[in-house]
Amino acid sequence: MNYRRRHIETRGLMIALLLLLAAHILQAQNVSPALIEIRDQYESIRQMVLDSELNLETDRLLLKKDVAEFELSEGRIYFFSPVGNRIVGAYFAGYGILRLTAGDDIERDQLLRFSDQEEIALEFENALFFFTDSTYEQIIAEHHIDPVSVDDSTREVVNGFRRRIRDRFEWNIDARLLYDIAGTSGYGEFFNAYLDRSDDRNMMYFIDPLDEEEVSLLRYEKVDFSTRAYWETWYSSHKLPPSSTKQPEFDIAKTEMDVVIDAKNEISVRADLDFVCFVPGIRLAPLELVPTLRVEHAVLNAGDTCLVIQEGAKADGQLWLVFPEELEKDVTYTLTITYSGGGIIEDIGGDNFAIMARTSWFPSFYTNPTDPRRFVMKFAVPSKMTLLATGELNKAWVQFDTSYTTWDSRDKHDFAGFNYGKFSVVTEKSKKCKIDCYTNVKLADALLRIRILLEQYKELQAALMMLPHELTTDRIGKNAAIESRNAYEVYCHFFGEIPIREIKVSQQPQMSFAQSWPTLIYLPFTAFWDSSIKERLGLLSGEVAVMSYETIASHEIAHQWWGNTVMHDSYHDEWLIEGFATYSSALYLQATEGTDRFKDYMNIQRRQVLAKAEKDGSHSDLGPIWLGQRLNSLDFPNGRRLIYAKGAYVLHMLRMLLFDYEKKSDERFIDMMRDYVATYRGRVVTTYDLQVMVEKHFDQDMDWFFSQWVYGTEIPVYGFRYDVEEIDGEYYLTIYARQSGVSPSFRMPVPFLVNFEKEHAVVKVLIEGSDTIAKKFHLPQKPKSIEPNPWNAVLCTIAE
Repeated sequence: MNYRRRHIETRGLMIALLLLLAAHILQAQNVSPALIEIRDQYESIRQMVLDSELNLETDRLLLKKDVAEFELSEGRIYFFSPVGNRIVGAYFAGYGILRLTAGDDIERDQLLRFSDQEEIALEFENALFFFTDSTYEQIIAEHHIDPVSVDDSTREVVNGFRRRIRDRFEWNIDARLLYDIAGTSGYGEFFNAYLDRSDDRNMMYFIDPLDEEEVSLLRYEKVDFSTRAYWETWYSSHKLPPSSTKQPEFDIAKTEMDVVIDAKNEISVRADLDFVCFVPGIRLAPLELVPTLRVEHAVLNAGDTCLVIQEGAKADGQLWLVFPEELEKDVTYTLTITYSGGGIIEDIGGDNFAIMARTSWFPSFYTNPTDPRRFVMKFAVPSKMTLLATGELNKAWVQFDTSYTTWDSRDKHDFAGFNYGKFSVVTEKSKKCKIDCYTNVKLADALLRIRILLEQYKELQAALMMLPHELTTDRIGKNAAIESRNAYEVYCHFFGEIPIREIKVSQQPQMSFAQSWPTLIYLPFTAFWDSSIKERLGLLSGEVAVMSYETIASHEIAHQWWGNTVMHDSYHDEWLIEGFATYSSALYLQATEGTDRFKDYMNIQRRQVLAKAEKDGSHSDLGPIWLGQRLNSLDFPNGRRLIYAKGAYVLHMLRMLLFDYEKKSDERFIDMMRDYVATYRGRVVTTYDLQVMVEKHFDQDMDWFFSQWVYGTEIPVYGFRYDVEEIDGEYYLTIYARQSGVSPSFRMPVPFLVNFEKEHAVVKVLIEGSDTIAKKFHLPQKPKSIEPNPWNAVLCTIAE
């Protein structure tokens, strides 16, 4: 399911098995007999063991599963004991091969990237299968049961295999099996294979209709110093034939939360989710909630108790709810969940707190990756602390030793968040916005230790060229507030006004992490220091670091447009958020520091795209930006950064294609971007939606552009030469252009700046294929110089 793609931050309390069982017993006392029966089915799945009467020898058994085929040879298949009348699991020991063939170029290229093969064949020795489809019936139709006694060593291997899966991944496979078993639709289509391989490149293959893309092949390996595992995606697609547009299961209209933060920094929450069910007959649902938060009760429509499935916080602790009855289509329900726990707020000293699990401290349905809704929140915190939250502050009051605030998002957003601590504040206002910038009053423990060392050792002051009083976080938000206000004004000009008119820019104590929620921005404490301090502390070493620290506030302000007003649909569309925010920072630099600074910034983006990555290729070779976080890998975990740099460059190239060089006007680009924001305000967008908008303003089919730059990886190399002739007092320029490094169909109009004595002109040459192209232009006077690709209008390399 989509929870395999979404990063869930987990740290904090471990709930003992005894408490977990006690919670199950407590739930059983309050739920209906039907739910008790489902709970018993879940426990049966959880505890199922190999059945000595259900196994068979294989010589060459083939299992075709969508794009994959499993060949099981020279071994034995052991089935797990039935759950009711269903066989939902099997273990294979022997020699096996997984063969997978991709159905499109992008996925073939990804297989080639990871395995050096376009059609892979992976050998394995052991495999654990879970399924609710007809796998069992397929096997016994071709091979008769021929049981042998299951020995203790085989049982221990299987038990260890299952333990590793539960420890390494947060999702609960047993609950996923229950989803189909407890449903009324007969056989489900879920199939899951875990492959143990001798080279430790362990694999998982999924077919899951609940996922945003039903078919996936993943490679995983254990994280150092942890039982958890990371993974990379080798293949992902819809089922064959391609699925029609998927209907979301749920739509949350509003989430109301009553949140209490106590003196120990633990939180207690009552959350009411008003939602509509779009798919009839749903009985179970997975929810996103960080496992350190333990659910105490879940109630439907203020009366009927739900069965809660939530394993240990350090195991497969994904939250599932079993509803009292099957949900009806197009009916509105209210789900009330109460939960509490730690691991969300980390005290790092000096009334500084790091907010963890920012995306999963509030409940959402896993099957809806993006679900904009209105958030209404009430917070109660110790009175000496300040609570900042997303949305508009409706009311604030203090009662005894508790401070209360209420917040309302008004518009629909897909995230809600808060920051917490003791802050000082500075404010910057304009006609369009109000920026409140909050910085911590005291130093966090780590910084305080450095300051104490500075006070004790004069030689350290000399080495860092820093006095102790310079190391502070109190009242240093003025520059960030001004930059944020100015960036807001620039973006209103380019992209149009948005309903978010007041923003809280708040310090958070992690050194290099920033994030932007609707009306609330987290900036690292380092972002507030002036460039002199950053340089003395070595934070500005390298152009990427300089770029990040110089544009971090403007980048996060841009997310109030890209991500908080216009939201992205899936991981495929993440470049619309991060790439657009990155380019917004370029526009901010152009408006505030001039054209040369803008060009320098875009050159950095270009170098990032072309920088060396894995296997001696460039970042661009990792895959198209449409792949989003799938550009990450176990060997190259920062591949996703490509969507920032190349995503920004894609928007820049569209701007330059619309640019009126004669009038030096961005009018057409501004019209397109304002139309885009106005059309999709408060909505979820896809890459296809952007293409439709682009084609509207270009008044032509732009499939060629998106195929090359969004769904492709090629970067052209251009070679140019020029001839200038004088004929009867008239001047003619011939440009000879040659393209390489790309496919024959690749085409791009490239501008050339022709400089004269006192003025200039711009001409364009459409370059396509690998043949040398010659184009002649009549000039008004003799040119002094010719500059190809001014403003870095095309992402390319120009050969010397």
